[in-house]
Amino acid sequence: MFCDRCGNTVTQGQTYCSSCGKSLAVPAAVAAPMAAPPSQNRVANHIQVLGILWLVAAALLLLPALFLYMFGRVFSAFGSDFPPGAPPEVHAILHLVFSCLALFFLILGAAAVIAGWGLLKHEPWARILAVVLGFISLLHFPFGTALGIYTIWVLLSVNAEQEYLQLSASA
Repeated sequence: MFCDRCGNTVTQGQTYCSSCGKSLAVPAAVAAPMAAPPSQNRVANHIQVLGILWLVAAALLLLPALFLYMFGRVFSAFGSDFPPGAPPEVHAILHLVFSCLALFFLILGAAAVIAGWGLLKHEPWARILAVVLGFISLLHFPFGTALGIYTIWVLLSVNAEQEYLQLSASA
């Protein structure tokens, strides 16, 4: 070892430099490093927020489903005269389009409710469902994109699977 003031050689256990007199005592924090705090489970810190956000996303997906269903019912009530002068095939195609879109949003909304509930209850299958929905929701700008990125960041990070399995095992 060497003195960091004058460069003189010092021996292990020496408390003062024999050349310049500088104290060589090692601060307590350096001498005995504190034990590292137990690592926090990163997934556990974010899982409740993620579950709630998936429930909010479900509401945002179920609203268009309800709107499209209601619009399709109102559209059907007008009969084949709407739009005026259109052939009857147009009515059937538009009714099918509204019904399919409503069903699509209904299925996504139901899956989001199930994923949010599963994440809040720490169900083992909920992680996979939320990751799949996270990738799908990347296309639903802006809220879905943000939720998809957050979901992927929390549930697909390093050791996320083990951390989530620990959570689900302790629940």
